[in-house]
Amino acid sequence: QIICKSIQRSQGVPSYRGHIEVLSTQEGLVVVNEVLLEDYLYTVVPSEMPHSYPMEALKAQAICARTYGYNKMLHALYPQWGAHLDDTTTCQVYNNQEEHVRTNEAIRETFGLIAMVGEDLIDTFYYSTSCGFSTTEEIWGNGKKYHYLQAGTIRNESPSDKAEDEAEAMMDEQYFEKFIRLGNELDYECEEPWYRWSYHENMDKNAFMERLQRCYQQFPDKILLWNEKSCQYESTQLPPIERIDDIAIVSRLPGGVAHEMEMIAGEYKIKVITEQLIRTVLPEPDSQIIRWDGSKIKMNGILPSAFIFLNTKKDNSGNVTELYINGGGYGHGVGMSQNAAAHMAETGMSMYEILAFFYNGITLTPYNE
Repeated sequence: QIICKSIQRSQGVPSYRGHIEVLSTQEGLVVVNEVLLEDYLYTVVPSEMPHSYPMEALKAQAICARTYGYNKMLHALYPQWGAHLDDTTTCQVYNNQEEHVRTNEAIRETFGLIAMVGEDLIDTFYYSTSCGFSTTEEIWGNGKKYHYLQAGTIRNESPSDKAEDEAEAMMDEQYFEKFIRLGNELDYECEEPWYRWSYHENMDKNAFMERLQRCYQQFPDKILLWNEKSCQYESTQLPPIERIDDIAIVSRLPGGVAHEMEMIAGEYKIKVITEQLIRTVLPEPDSQIIRWDGSKIKMNGILPSAFIFLNTKKDNSGNVTELYINGGGYGHGVGMSQNAAAHMAETGMSMYEILAFFYNGITLTPYNE
């Protein structure tokens, strides 16, 4: 195995299977680890799911990670460097934790298995914790459709059409807020610390606008300004503002995740689209989240999820001075909830039953080497 002394991870200095290539670019050195897919999984699975989780959940995670990795082998993200993916949450966390006998066992016992629907390899999206509902790929606003991903309840009860009906009902603001406040004791993750959380900040309009401006520079089609003449939102440079009169979620997707947020700032109206940008724009960089169990966590500038509702406090002139956010879950809410998978395994569900719960109509098939 190869050790890169300049790299630090949670485990310390990681070692790598396979080979290392170092490329010189104008920006600096690019380190590429060339490794077999199965060997790659040995430090992905424990980095993505605690090795203490039930074996059937670890197997489900191994299949998700293998399917994701195999997919990127077919559609490389960094062809300019001869690399298929990176080692961060942009793809899958790789080598942040050391190999472990239990995760290695899960990988070996599912050797080569990937998830497919019909003849198609699926995108095995996954995340940490749900609020009790999943949502759909619409959160990314890229126009892609995944018929095997559907919004519904993540609850310990017999499957029914009612789950989809409830997911649609969560698009209503009052219904969603009531559910976040009360929860449901049948939700698989109802006792998880990230099941519910809250956040409060004193509004700094200048800092808020700086975050908006940064997001606009990266995603100009997702940060929009209302044009009075054309009576529609348009992608255009954001103006300086003197006050913030209101901030509200104006559109939700099935499952209740916030999809569009509107800010009224004097004569201006600004809309933020997609859960990722809403999570990025709202909190201060050193946000402190209070979780379901009372613990406090620093979030480093992004909210745990966009399954949220907002409340504001205003001064005598109607200017927003404080923002209160209540939410549920950790992650985007699409595909497999890892903590739900663990609780499902504890009830006796197999790896296939877990995966079939989150990805409709799948089969498990050995990949072609």
